[in-house]
Amino acid sequence: MSILISAALCLATAAIPVTEDTWPGFRGDGTNLTPAHDLPLEWSPVDNIAWSVSVRGYGQSSPVIWNDRVFVSSVEGEEKETSIVTSINLSDGKTLWQHAFPSAQRIENTSFVSKAAPTPATDARGVYVFFESGDLIALSHGGEVLWQKNLSQAYGIEHARHGLGSSVAQTEDTLFVLVEQADPSLLIAFDKATGAERWKTGRDGRTSWTSPVVAELGGRETLLISSATSLIRYDAKTGEALNTLDGLNGISIPSPTVAGDIVVVGANSTRAKDGVRTAEQSNCAVRLSASGEPGFDVIWEGDGAQADYASPLIHRGNVYFVTARGDVQCRDLATGAVRYVERVHPCWATPVAAGDRIYLFGKEGACTVIEAGNEFKLLAENRLWNEIAGEAPAGEDGEGEKAYKAPKTVLYAVAAVDHTLLARTGKKLIAIRNLTLE
Repeated sequence: MSILISAALCLATAAIPVTEDTWPGFRGDGTNLTPAHDLPLEWSPVDNIAWSVSVRGYGQSSPVIWNDRVFVSSVEGEEKETSIVTSINLSDGKTLWQHAFPSAQRIENTSFVSKAAPTPATDARGVYVFFESGDLIALSHGGEVLWQKNLSQAYGIEHARHGLGSSVAQTEDTLFVLVEQADPSLLIAFDKATGAERWKTGRDGRTSWTSPVVAELGGRETLLISSATSLIRYDAKTGEALNTLDGLNGISIPSPTVAGDIVVVGANSTRAKDGVRTAEQSNCAVRLSASGEPGFDVIWEGDGAQADYASPLIHRGNVYFVTARGDVQCRDLATGAVRYVERVHPCWATPVAAGDRIYLFGKEGACTVIEAGNEFKLLAENRLWNEIAGEAPAGEDGEGEKAYKAPKTVLYAVAAVDHTLLARTGKKLIAIRNLTLE
């Protein structure tokens, strides 16, 4: 068992790594762990807010960060006819540049369809952004278009139910795009330098909003995708399907998390259908089959666990499942034994772990900070705004009669680098810092 825990604590990932001053993609490198230092512990709507800026349009994606540059995507218009990429200076929140272009496919802008949900990826070359319209664009750090592709036209991508929500994944030289729809569903690899297709793998038609996870598993650079009823491992170099675990349930929203040779799958009971496992059992930990067969062995099943929108967080030998209503369940990574169950506040974003702290950001602006460990230890309770007092960031009601009508401001995602937590709502970016250190 000690060998199992030791291996799990060493996060073997082939993705672009998170550093103190980068947050390169969805969930950083796919783990939501950061080595960032001097992150703030306490804040309020008026304390330790370094800056708060409006972003053109509306977006549900996470910001990504490379050194002093923040990149964020959004869409605008009653039919989301304009796609937008904005670059912002991390230190002061000033807009550095903005690139807006006509969307390849118009989709009615309603509360039932995603709005710039796929999170971009960034590296030393630039930023890579995918939109639910099928537009895929690469821009330099200075805003120059490096290449652009219309995937709707090239691959027959059509408007999917509730829109496309899968974020792009990346290695040093390759970008991966997952398109889940009725037909065809595709996993496509592109050369990051040129935009040329490297390989394409067909998938069964399905509806999901999970994102691929890049990780070194079984000695290979692989992609892991949990969707519909199956967890599938692909070779990142060729697109070949290597391992499959079927019979899962409700795994169409949370994405898997990898630690060493262990993969933890998250499941949402509201998306469950009849299957081999219940949604609760589908919150599980697996590893590559020891028998040599091309499958996964289930280490434990999480009866009573639920992930909802947030993906599982693995940190220091424990797994944290968080629900949309705010239930936090901590389990032992090796055995699945329940450490504790507590209630905080409704959470959509995956928690962020930094050293001894875990940040649980709620969708309505609250954030509970707890100590990482086997017991629930509250360190701080914070708020970015107060909905009841009418202090929510202005302009969150959308644009036009057909636009997204959010009853409340929603916090969709968080990124972390040295000294700064960056929170994203539909129309704003908010930088949280310990200003007493400046």
